[in-house]
Amino acid sequence: MHRFHAHTRAGGGEQARPRGSGAWRRVALLVVVLESLGALPVTGTAVADDYTSLSLEQLMAIPVFSAAKREQRTSEAPSSVTVITSQDVRAYGWRTLSDLLRNVPGMWTSYTRSYGGVGVRGFSRSGDFGGRILLLVNGHRMNDPLYDSAAIMDDFILDLDLIDRVEIVRGPGSALYGTNAFFAVVNVFTRQAAQVDGFEAAIEAGSQDAWRGRLTMGTTGADGSSLLLSASKYTSDGKADIYMPSLDEPGVFDGYLHNGDSESSSRLAASARRGDWTLEGFYVSRDKDSPPAYGTVSYLPRHTLDARAFLESRYLHALPNDASVTARLYYDWYEYIGTYLYEQEIPRFLTNKDFSQSGSVGGEAQVSLHPWAGHSATAGVEYRDNFKQVMQNYDVDPFASVLDINPSTGTWGLYLQDEYRPTPRLGVTAGVRYDYYDTFGDAVTPRLAVVAGLNDLTTLKLLYGEAFRAPNANEFYYEEDGAVRRNPDLKPEKIRTYEVVGERQFSSHLRGTVSGFWNRATNLIDMQSPENDLLYYDNMDQVDAKGVELVVDGQVGGGARLGASFTYTKSEEKADDGTMKPLDLVPMRLAKFNATVPGLPGRTQAGIEVQHVSDRLNALGRGYDAHWLVNATLVSQALGEGVEVSVSAYNLFQGRYSNPRVGDLEARQDGRLLRLKVGLRF
Repeated sequence: MHRFHAHTRAGGGEQARPRGSGAWRRVALLVVVLESLGALPVTGTAVADDYTSLSLEQLMAIPVFSAAKREQRTSEAPSSVTVITSQDVRAYGWRTLSDLLRNVPGMWTSYTRSYGGVGVRGFSRSGDFGGRILLLVNGHRMNDPLYDSAAIMDDFILDLDLIDRVEIVRGPGSALYGTNAFFAVVNVFTRQAAQVDGFEAAIEAGSQDAWRGRLTMGTTGADGSSLLLSASKYTSDGKADIYMPSLDEPGVFDGYLHNGDSESSSRLAASARRGDWTLEGFYVSRDKDSPPAYGTVSYLPRHTLDARAFLESRYLHALPNDASVTARLYYDWYEYIGTYLYEQEIPRFLTNKDFSQSGSVGGEAQVSLHPWAGHSATAGVEYRDNFKQVMQNYDVDPFASVLDINPSTGTWGLYLQDEYRPTPRLGVTAGVRYDYYDTFGDAVTPRLAVVAGLNDLTTLKLLYGEAFRAPNANEFYYEEDGAVRRNPDLKPEKIRTYEVVGERQFSSHLRGTVSGFWNRATNLIDMQSPENDLLYYDNMDQVDAKGVELVVDGQVGGGARLGASFTYTKSEEKADDGTMKPLDLVPMRLAKFNATVPGLPGRTQAGIEVQHVSDRLNALGRGYDAHWLVNATLVSQALGEGVEVSVSAYNLFQGRYSNPRVGDLEARQDGRLLRLKVGLRF
């Protein structure tokens, strides 16, 4: 019996290097170093105590960090950048990172009732756990080395109340960040202790018997040192009844999974700062029941557990002439456990376990300086040792091992980027990064950008970039006797992007952006299933995506803020006969509108989101119908200083979205959901 579960998707399997006590020595050495370093400030220091007091012009002037690994104005950044603040999180009542990303121009999200996925500008792949976007927290990589997963549901490592801002840099970012920065870099910056300044507590209740609670403390010393501690818990019964049409057998099983969608998650966060040093650690654990799949018992759920943690020490020191030096050391840990039940005669159920665990240590050193007049250069070196990458699959009773591997891999990279400004209105950015992997070899990724201020109000950006995604451990090493063979010749995926961006500040209250882009992704990794042969991963596909994106941000009387975007993308993949055909299951059109209206009676503010996703069909016309989604939130401080109450309605008009015409699950997504939240500051 061969089983390919949510994470064990097949791919290869032998050790890259021998394992042993050396891994533990590396961990012990890192812990000693971290303890000796003390504590550190978040890379990228642009924060505001309260974004609600800022005008649109001031919000647009907030420096961004992630586009060049140094602070610069959005209009000068060599990329298409969107910044989302903590005020947006509160105003729109977002519960997960998926909610937040769904608001970003050119992005859409999906949810399998196990994990979330992100599509970007006409591109999404089945079975992708988010590995084609790079997810960062304070600059720390969150994509795990086993599956490249970027957690965006309640498996994300942060409670959204701890977010200060999120920088979304669309386009290839490997010239600075290496692997996974394929379509976008999402960098989540956390709030600092001074922004909390005391205690915060929040409790919320909602549909599906959902409950969430959080307690946060932030304190600062007279010497500038600070400490932030936070803990949160979430539970939900989930969707009560999930219909699976392919399992509907009259007289046998009605096709409904009852009470099989529950979940719970726990999060811990700590950050300590003193002088130029910061020491921080984060942890999340999420238990999830999910609908049956892979031939498991049709009327009982699967169960998965995902846990992540990291500990990092960073040093940021300012030098004369606006230069700086930064260093970080870190330890990463990830664990996944899947429990699957199969029917048989004796005993009635066979329990199968998926178990994966990774451990990594690494570091990065970077210097930003102005070597000559008009030049701003950033150079760095990065190293990562994935010393533990356990992947196991086995039947519990009677015991039978299907998979048991533990490869260890390492990678290092060098990057250099320089911005030359011959005039105040013209900037030319050129960068390149070299990465070496002990699995497939090396990768070189360049970027080039010309940013020209045509006048005081208009900016034109000409952007070119390349990026790659290295084969993860699951793809490179997974193998199973009689079912799956590994492919030692697997190469990284690559993408090449051209983009033209025009930005216009029409007034202090109105700003618009238009972008045209062309992407070509090659060597895309897919599972191959040749007739009468074993499954294997190979570099096969090519995808082209051409599109245009319009974005408008405005502020009207009374402080109301409006935003709208429209993205049109034509995506095609190369067929077996060499011709190009439409890419399956991606939307051609995305339309979004959002508004916040402050100044309502009783110190109340309203936030409204309206989003449209066009059909996502395959060549047979099967897939997901177009849908509209409307969310609304009211936030009030009428009960007094330090007390905030919000009421949210999600999918207000019961839109049937992500509703497959074919497959095991119908109406996977939720109908109208309500949430009441009370927050206290003291």
